[in-house]
Amino acid sequence: MPFSSRNLIIVVVVAAIAYKLLVDRNESFPPIQPDQDTVLVTGSSSGIGKHAALSLVKEGFTVFAGVRCPEDGEAILKSAQDFDLDISKLSPIILDVTNSDQIR
Repeated sequence: MPFSSRNLIIVVVVAAIAYKLLVDRNESFPPIQPDQDTVLVTGSSSGIGKHAALSLVKEGFTVFAGVRCPEDGEAILKSAQDFDLDISKLSPIILDVTNSDQIR
């Protein structure tokens, strides 16, 4: 089943509710430290995923960018270079989350 905008809205709402419940319980979260934290972004071939991956690199995170094919990996690295980002912090990986063999 394709991931629709309706599903995205549901995921965001559920995440917001979970966050609110944790905050209300006075749960503390460890501080985010871009220079020490690593992030996996799926859907980095285009759109929001690509923008998120590049934005996180800009903020100093080490990013593993899940792309569908090697050409998409080359494209995101070129985009990072075009925006003068530190490409040593960006590692494209072939990852198709719709393929269960690739996510095990």
